Amino acid sequence: MYMALTEEQAWEIRKLGITVIEWKWCVKENVNVFIYIMNKAIGKATGISL
Repeated sequence: MYMALTEEQAWEIRKLGITVIEWKWCVKENVNVFIYIMNKAIGKATGISL
């Protein structure tokens, strides 16, 4: 699967706090991006990998 993104789209994705690669993985694996970001934030706050 190949997803071409413009630089503006990539910039908006990075503003969410995730990389473009992480965003593409979420789309590919059908993972809710908001839940992924929350799990990442909770993991950083607690030191536990979710």
